[in-house]
Amino acid sequence: MSSEIKIKIPVKFDTINSNDLSELIWWSAHLGVGPEKLLSAIDHIGNSVQEVRKHIGLRNTEGNQKLR
Repeated sequence: MSSEIKIKIPVKFDTINSNDLSELIWWSAHLGVGPEKLLSAIDHIGNSVQEVRKHIGLRNTEGNQKLR
């Protein structure tokens, strides 16, 4: 069994699946925060990408930003 983690683009772009390590790493890189900070935000306000963006202080919280 390989110990490599394959990072894949999330299936949904409106919520963050914190139970999927690959998705958590992708969102951490995309949002420019560490996984710990991302998990803390999700614990405080839920897994909505828009709400997480607001919580961590990112400017563009609009849903019209292209993520890919």
